[in-house]
Amino acid sequence: MKYTTLLLDIDDTILDFGSAERKALEIAVTATSLPYGDEVFDAYHAINESLWKSYERGEIEKNDIRVLRFARLFEAMGWTSDSLITGQAYIDQLSKRGEMIEGAREFLETVARSFDLYAVTNGIETVQRGRFKAADIDKYFLDVFISERVGYGKPDVR
Repeated sequence: MKYTTLLLDIDDTILDFGSAERKALEIAVTATSLPYGDEVFDAYHAINESLWKSYERGEIEKNDIRVLRFARLFEAMGWTSDSLITGQAYIDQLSKRGEMIEGAREFLETVARSFDLYAVTNGIETVQRGRFKAADIDKYFLDVFISERVGYGKPDVR
């Protein structure tokens, strides 16, 4: 059997989500005059990861993540600023980050010659579309399946 189509995950496979997450968080937090350091990133990362796992298990909705992750971070850090403003700044910054995993562009160029490529991701649609544009990788994919748009998140078989 010869395969003609590849479904590719995006975050930490093609795009460097860790780098994008760290930089977007730093910019969003410092823009609101709050202190930023490794302890802030570590707290945010743990909170965010926990919420995404809850989403993948069907325990919460995706919009809950957008609200809860910064509300919980602010509580953990003892901050009293508006977490919704920082959360929106984070989304805006993250959607501009197109850092790629080393060798990913070369990989895409190579496999796109022999396969139809489709991206599959759990990310927020506006963020992922922005990151695709920033990385200039749209041209490699025939379509992008984003959980927010299709209504199901990975690893849901639907």
